[in-house]
Amino acid sequence: AWVNLNRQAAAVAGNAPPGTPIERLGENYVTKVFDQARDAGFNIVRVFGHGEETSFMLQKSPGQYDERIFKGLDCINAVAGSRGVRVLFVPINMWLSPHVGDGFPAYVEWGGFPVSESDKFWTDDRIRSMVRNHFTTLLNRKNTFSGVAWKDDPAIFGFNLFNEPRCPFGQDKAGCPAKVTAWVVEMSEHIKVGRS
Repeated sequence: AWVNLNRQAAAVAGNAPPGTPIERLGENYVTKVFDQARDAGFNIVRVFGHGEETSFMLQKSPGQYDERIFKGLDCINAVAGSRGVRVLFVPINMWLSPHVGDGFPAYVEWGGFPVSESDKFWTDDRIRSMVRNHFTTLLNRKNTFSGVAWKDDPAIFGFNLFNEPRCPFGQDKAGCPAKVTAWVVEMSEHIKVGRS
């Protein structure tokens, strides 16, 4: 049931103007999924908040967002919260192609490096700044339906910074694990400060 949840939510949220009560969207795929989650006893769900393919990307380039997809994520947060289910939000994915925003390879290319130098993701100041800016945008996002900033939204349990972070193949002995750990500590602190 969870496959394509983001795409379905973007379709449901559609052209809803700010302040639209979530109940006005009626019964739909998203409400059914969260009703099933609640009825099954789920209290937290993990939701990908990054692109899937070139036609469906939250962040198309640094700081350039698709409002339709943001509204879909707002819809997910609002519906989850209305069902007593909380969201663990995943903003970056390790496994996307360079042409899909919010993925590890895209940030490397946005930083001016070839994907073959993907270890730069963890240490390059420009890339780390882009990631911090992305996280700040997410934290300050005001939910279309609830009017609550994501950083204050009780429906958002937390941020799972990265889906499956790891050292690029062959770099695990070149000091990469320490770089990944340092990145996670830095970004966790950024999120923590942003939510306080």
